[in-house]
Amino acid sequence: MQLFGHRPKRRAGQNFLVHASTAERFVDTATHPALANVTTVVEIGPGLGAITQILCRRFPQVIAIEADRRLVKIWQEKLSQPKNLQLIQADATNFDYARLAKRLGHRLCIFGNLPFNVSTVILERLFSQWQHISYAHLTFQQEVAARLVAKPGSRDYGSLTLFAYLYCDVEKQLNIDKNQFFPLPKVDTTVVGLSFLDHPRVEAAHLKDFEKFVRQLFMYRRKTLLNGLKQIRRFSSSLAQAQEYLQQQKLKADIRVERLTPAEIYELYCYCCRKEA
Repeated sequence: MQLFGHRPKRRAGQNFLVHASTAERFVDTATHPALANVTTVVEIGPGLGAITQILCRRFPQVIAIEADRRLVKIWQEKLSQPKNLQLIQADATNFDYARLAKRLGHRLCIFGNLPFNVSTVILERLFSQWQHISYAHLTFQQEVAARLVAKPGSRDYGSLTLFAYLYCDVEKQLNIDKNQFFPLPKVDTTVVGLSFLDHPRVEAAHLKDFEKFVRQLFMYRRKTLLNGLKQIRRFSSSLAQAQEYLQQQKLKADIRVERLTPAEIYELYCYCCRKEA
């Protein structure tokens, strides 16, 4: 890092992967079928190129999205930039992935060692453009990765779990010790593979409204489901319908939302909407 005069921004969540063997393992664990024939892959946050160089050796073209102007300048002036690398200075949290996919003519395969402080923002951006993405192979701090794969009733189960369920199949791929990064982060990292679905698991017309419903419900995760619904103005008058649903499913009246499966939460939402109409 000192060789290029770059000091990572801690407030920007920059933690660079510095060991080539670990970068190789990161790429090796990406085994999604779409990668077999893809001509162009996308990297979010190339940093100083530990992962980028490997991707450039394995794929015909790599498009790297970097928000830090200082790093872009280093790539342009000091690093040996592979001929098959296109570097775009842009913010991955609001990047137009749909436009890029349309230009390339195929759904995107995305790699990235994500900055911890914006990793969930980037992930939700990808969810919002799910139909243009085939696969994402990304690093997260372990607690975020745990939320993505959490089971109902666990401490980590929440709205992020539900959003991942809507758009993709999620699999933990690799744990990376914090000592593999510079500067040294406070926690270890987990690599997660997200295989995006051809169609979301709920009706497309319901997606935005259901996401709002989920966010609101999990704000009251420590309350019973019925008490949580009381706090949501739109559904506060649907308690009788919610009780009826619980009885039909043979679920306890004092159950909490964190005990319901994603499918049950969506069924509840649809049931209340139908009764509401």
